[in-house]
Amino acid sequence: PCGIGRLTIPLARMGLRMTGADFQPAYLARARCDAKKHRVEAEFVRCDMRELPFVGQFDAVINWFTSFGYFDERGNLATAQAAFAALKPGGKFLVELQNKTWSVNHFRPSGQQTVNGVEITDRHHWNGRTSRAEAVWTFRFGRRVRRHRLSLRFYSGPELRTLLRAAGFGDIQLFGHTKGGVARLSRHSPRLIAIGTKPR
Repeated sequence: PCGIGRLTIPLARMGLRMTGADFQPAYLARARCDAKKHRVEAEFVRCDMRELPFVGQFDAVINWFTSFGYFDERGNLATAQAAFAALKPGGKFLVELQNKTWSVNHFRPSGQQTVNGVEITDRHHWNGRTSRAEAVWTFRFGRRVRRHRLSLRFYSGPELRTLLRAAGFGDIQLFGHTKGGVARLSRHSPRLIAIGTKPR
């Protein structure tokens, strides 16, 4: 889920040794190009995040800005397990995503915006039984129309802690994330941060 390197490249510019992983070749090509433009060294690897090709190599694995929850329950657990395997003992797994408790109370079934001349319409349906938001996104640019469907599993703090424990993580800390910064997690926190540690 590194995408075009939105986090990978700035962290590399700060001096961290970074590896980005994504399944989309076009995103990785853009990330490599931007890394070269900014004169930073970062490795970019094409893979499924449920099957990271690393074992015990990293001090931290970062899954940020709701890049978690797009698979079924088994797939989401596999994502956490792959992060666990990639970490050194004592390494941290950082996950940042929408807070289910807040999102359910502020759920909006539709939205519309225009970005760079592209009209974007989204239609959402909340499935309380599966804790998933089912959405259809429509992009219009002149006569061109593209539609994308997605299904996202929302997690509360306790639910995400349970999943991370099942993947092997310990010392799991939960925080709320708002525009004002990081604070104690509550039902008023729009976003959720979880930090799990791989036991030594």
